[in-house]
Amino acid sequence: MRDKHLKWACIGVFTCIVALMLFGFTVKPEETIVKELLERRTDIMENVLSGKISYAEGKEQLKEVEGDKLYSDDLENMQKYRETNIEQIEDMRIIDIEKKNHVYDMMTFHSKIYWTYYSVEGKRDETINYLVGVSNTNHEYKLISLTVQEP
Repeated sequence: MRDKHLKWACIGVFTCIVALMLFGFTVKPEETIVKELLERRTDIMENVLSGKISYAEGKEQLKEVEGDKLYSDDLENMQKYRETNIEQIEDMRIIDIEKKNHVYDMMTFHSKIYWTYYSVEGKRDETINYLVGVSNTNHEYKLISLTVQEP
């Protein structure tokens, strides 16, 4: 009798593991989450600045990925520069991202981003180092600062 219960328990555990694997259940490392937030932020801002979405839509979308001063600064910049041809982003690639610090619900990451964009001088490529501030409240990650760092 005991062997029969053990057999069904093992089958149940195995079934659950396979189901989780099939549904793609994985825990994302924090670096991956921050990378996705940075990419989403760039997409939202570019869509507003190029006129693909409205300022109101961009404002709501940014609220999901940003907080604090970065959010208010980005809203101000989108309002100021929307529907202009100044520095349109063609490509953004995160070359490296590394967690530097974690205190309570605040983290900092060093990130190196390769940008391809159009400015008044034409197409430009540039790699910039950033210090990225991230809050993590109840497993909800938000960008809260983005500061250019000297190489």
